[in-house]
Amino acid sequence: MGLFSKKKQEAPAQEQPQKQEPAQAVPEMSEELQNRVAEVFFKSLEEKRRTDPLIGAKLGSKEIFGRLQQAVADPDGRVNVNILLLHLSALAGMACQMTCRQIAVQNGKPEEAYFVAAGTKDGRRYFLGDALNKYLLEGQYSLWSLAAGIYRHLKPDAQMPDPRPWVTDCVAHLGKADYKLFGYIPEEELRVHTRTLWEQLRPVAEKFTVSPEEMPVLFGLAMQQGIDTAAKAISAEEAVGIAMQTALLTAKFDYTRE
Repeated sequence: MGLFSKKKQEAPAQEQPQKQEPAQAVPEMSEELQNRVAEVFFKSLEEKRRTDPLIGAKLGSKEIFGRLQQAVADPDGRVNVNILLLHLSALAGMACQMTCRQIAVQNGKPEEAYFVAAGTKDGRRYFLGDALNKYLLEGQYSLWSLAAGIYRHLKPDAQMPDPRPWVTDCVAHLGKADYKLFGYIPEEELRVHTRTLWEQLRPVAEKFTVSPEEMPVLFGLAMQQGIDTAAKAISAEEAVGIAMQTALLTAKFDYTRE
């Protein structure tokens, strides 16, 4: 998971030390016992969903956050919070697009029915449209609403960042062959890497959700945790900007292209 660690001299790593607990011998559970524990957990989850419809997304976001945090930690347990936030935000953006695709299919339409596709001369495509914007910017639990919520918590007296310049900048750079996110992340590498992460973590997230519309909320809440964590090493404004600019771009990629 070293995609975002390139050119560290241009993007200095911000590290969050992980508390190291004394090593203890823990007996391994058998596969049968693990399955039984999981069955009890998810049964309890369904019962709690009656009073808290978002309980699955909340718990699932913690699982995704924890897995990625562990994956990007170095051998000493230190975490580069910039890298962690980028991974979480990239997945949140992709979740918005995948949900639009699933809902289209459920409604008996082609996967891409709710998108406006913009193509380039070299065959690349990008997806835009109101359906995507709902999950990215406009809904009660859109990525922007979740990012703005944690920003308000971190900086209660500060002026809220304006996401419109990020939206405009993202669209302006679509299709440019030499474009690099933040000046050092190649677009194609980001697309492929995000798709790989999605394929690994989607089955985990789906265990916590009952509808496609919960997926952007789940990954958005994980992104929110990433902003909160990153804001301990960088400014809250910068953390929100990294998150939203990354998600806005990855939501538009064509993941069907090899």
